[in-house]
Amino acid sequence: MMSIDSGSDVSSEHTKALHIDKPQHNLTAKGSPEPFKPRTLYNLFRTDCQRTKILSKYYLTNKSHKDFAYEIEYIVCGDFETKTLYLSIFLPKSNLTFAACKYLSTGYKGMLDEKLKKLMEAIVHQKPGEAAETWAELKFSGRIYIYHETRMLPKKVELLMKDYKEKGLSPQFRGRDYEIMKNSPLYEQQ
Repeated sequence: MMSIDSGSDVSSEHTKALHIDKPQHNLTAKGSPEPFKPRTLYNLFRTDCQRTKILSKYYLTNKSHKDFAYEIEYIVCGDFETKTLYLSIFLPKSNLTFAACKYLSTGYKGMLDEKLKKLMEAIVHQKPGEAAETWAELKFSGRIYIYHETRMLPKKVELLMKDYKEKGLSPQFRGRDYEIMKNSPLYEQQ
């Protein structure tokens, strides 16, 4: 449970949806690349996971304020080569970002619940000439990527890093600085 301003309890509800993205390269009629278009933090969240993925929404709700819901999105990424799962979570701009990050250090487990596990058993991955594999064979690695539109002070990020690591997790917090870096022409040269 997460506490919001007044100290009231927050619970979560979520829905599931299957979504598989593939990177797309846009070419002009002459076959040359289109002009550079900066990617938003949300675009980066949606495309950074190059593996098979399940996209879903998750709602952080406040029991004492029935009309309150902080909607976040998350992606469960599956890497069949390493047999691991990891999470990418998108937090839209909000004054609840730090509290949501704190809650998610344990609340992430709700994103990997039994409903998801049943869905994962139904998804089959198979490369030509190899045996079929299901998502149920993948294990959670502890890696969590958190994309947040709200600026957080470095001290707060350090506190969150410590909290996640004490729970055996390996977090990466990606804010506007990550968006700027990924859009830099110098980044592509590395």
